[in-house]
Amino acid sequence: MFDFYKPPILEEKEQIFNAFISLNKLLIENIQVANLKNKLNENGADRKKIKSLGSIKTLENFISDILKIENSSELISPIYVLSDLRQLQGHFSDSSFDEKFKFCKDRLGLDEDCSHFDVYQALIEKLVEFFEILIKEIKACR
Repeated sequence: MFDFYKPPILEEKEQIFNAFISLNKLLIENIQVANLKNKLNENGADRKKIKSLGSIKTLENFISDILKIENSSELISPIYVLSDLRQLQGHFSDSSFDEKFKFCKDRLGLDEDCSHFDVYQALIEKLVEFFEILIKEIKACR
């Protein structure tokens, strides 16, 4: 699964955004949505509400409802940022790119004038933090 992921090694916009695409495939597209929804349903969640949720929102609901982690939306924020960055990849020339990219930087706690590589590094740090907390909480539930 990790064979196709190549982290960026240069401060090159295209290379960095391609890394976001690869990370998205690894981390978001591989969310086991059906399993999470089954667990949510077993826990008494509203089936109609759960049925319409996408992968990230399903994971967020699992984190808050099953793992009972407060501030789940804050915790999962790096996953949403990754998704937004992946979506920006094909829109470099759009007039809204800078505004949307700035919003991603803001959510990562970065200055507006930071480099693309700074965004990548900050995202990786936030993702690692997210998964460390998630693993700790999952272990605590066992």
